[in-house]
Amino acid sequence: GCAYCRYIGYRGRTSIAEALCVTPQVAEWIAEGLTGAEICRRAEEEGSLFPLKESIGRKIAAGITSKAEVMR
Repeated sequence: GCAYCRYIGYRGRTSIAEALCVTPQVAEWIAEGLTGAEICRRAEEEGSLFPLKESIGRKIAAGITSKAEVMR
């Protein structure tokens, strides 16, 4: 680190988020009254859920953050 990053190696903040794209299929599952867990399971299979673990992995791989920082 340096004085700019207060000797921690990072400066600023970044988001790590899970995202669910509400496709017509996901909207149908919601209308059918499926549980949130079931919707997420199906949406991940369909490719319309972008899980938190993938967001974390991309940020670590890109050098934006580290595993230690995520766990902090």
